[in-house]
Amino acid sequence: MIAKVEGLAELRRKLATMGNQKTARKINRKAMRSGTAVMTKGIKNAAPVDEGILKKSIANKVAGRGMNITGIIGSDVAKLKQSAATDKTRPTNIDWLTEFGHVAPDGTFVPPSGRMRATASATLPASERKIVEVIKAELEKEAVR
Repeated sequence: MIAKVEGLAELRRKLATMGNQKTARKINRKAMRSGTAVMTKGIKNAAPVDEGILKKSIANKVAGRGMNITGIIGSDVAKLKQSAATDKTRPTNIDWLTEFGHVAPDGTFVPPSGRMRATASATLPASERKIVEVIKAELEKEAVR
């Protein structure tokens, strides 16, 4: 899912015109991290709870270089592999299987839930607001310095 944040273009221009590019990148990463945290919280709350392994494995991270960064939300495979080590029947791509559906070992079709995409769409406005809010606050802090 790709989001276009309203007002972000002018804020990014302000960040780019800052004297210190290292600070601009730091502000950009901090804003993306806070925006993805809002979305991650919503996705965790919408996760189906059987044993709670899927809910516990949902994590976020920020990837990219310079001013071109991306927020990634999904299951932390390392946490899923730990649970799969004790339970050999549980796959490590359980988030994908619940999101898009699958055929169970007994041959029945498990329909897709679409919960991650639906929750991401629902929490997108709050996430966008948080990103813009953090950038504005950090720019104000830098202006005071």
